[in-house]
Amino acid sequence: MLSISVAACSEDSTQKRPEPVVTVTSTQVKKETVVRTVPGVGSLRAIEISTMAPEVAGNVIGRYFEDGQRVKRGDILYTLDRRTQEAQLESLKAQLDEQQWIWERMKILAETQAASDAEVAETAFTLESLKAQVAEQQSIVDKLTIRCPYDGRVAIHMIDVGTYANVGDELVKVVNDSVMLVDYELATMWLPLLEVGQSIELVTDADPDRTYSGRVTAINPFVNDSTRSVQVRAQIPNDDLSLRSGLYGYVNQTVGSYPDVLIVPQAAIAYTTTNEMLYAVVGGKAVPVPIKLVKKIDGARAIVSPLAEPSSGGQSSGQSGEGSTSSNTNGTTQSPPKVTLHAGLEIVVDGVGKIRPGVKLNTKPYVPSNVSVVTGLPSSGTSGRD
Repeated sequence: MLSISVAACSEDSTQKRPEPVVTVTSTQVKKETVVRTVPGVGSLRAIEISTMAPEVAGNVIGRYFEDGQRVKRGDILYTLDRRTQEAQLESLKAQLDEQQWIWERMKILAETQAASDAEVAETAFTLESLKAQVAEQQSIVDKLTIRCPYDGRVAIHMIDVGTYANVGDELVKVVNDSVMLVDYELATMWLPLLEVGQSIELVTDADPDRTYSGRVTAINPFVNDSTRSVQVRAQIPNDDLSLRSGLYGYVNQTVGSYPDVLIVPQAAIAYTTTNEMLYAVVGGKAVPVPIKLVKKIDGARAIVSPLAEPSSGGQSSGQSGEGSTSSNTNGTTQSPPKVTLHAGLEIVVDGVGKIRPGVKLNTKPYVPSNVSVVTGLPSSGTSGRD
């Protein structure tokens, strides 16, 4: 009689034992088009940089700008002493006027046959020669005035007024910084995907919270035989003139996309001996869903796809005794429902390592680490990379 009572109490306690509940975070499988990008690092330079230097030596007698000033095309930057050259020009012009008078007389004499054909030809040759000399000397005089070649900004000047400037001496640099160029190198494995016109995004150390947009304008036809990489050049509009030549730039070049793919957090993936899997939340319980990991992206998410033939019996690492079946409180074995991976499926993210098929779940919303729990918006400075 006593043994029957003990057995009855034991059976009753087993039936009333509460089912364990595991608290986890969960989110839904998303379907998106993921932009495919390639990272690179390069240096910025203005689209035009000119070193202003005299083509004719002379003493600097005037400077007409302040360092860093915005200038327009045709503005005078420097003038060199040109008194000697102008005197030579005036002398040549006087000779030209005299020869022009002789040529007019010679034409009259030629009509009356008072001048020979040889004299007429010699006069014409002398006239043309003097015209060429005047034009040449005028060019020399003009070169003693240094003008801005385009709209831009002058750098810090290198030669002051009163200094004798030789041919080729650097006076000042002029920079057209309305558009910037960035040159960077990419591994040759990306060559089949690279195209002129692809968009880029750029971030600099000077302003890491700001992203600039541009496009690829050239791909070097030569491969660097030392690094086995190819040089790419892109243009970036610089409307507010915030970018400067020489800045270091971190580039993300768009090379394509993964259209309409399923996206899950990387933390939601459990790795088994045969494949990867997710835990779906169905009826408040954990149900394993075999998947194929296609690609990890932006350090936190992954592209996944359903397995064509879901395998069974895979055992998750760090989870002993896990299988495709589960036991209820009565000790009977039951197969978990079959779930197909699809957009909108609720899956476990944080807590994958402490659950097994069929366990009862208490779910809380999953918040990515780069999203503010207060505003729900992405934190600054985060960007997706392939």
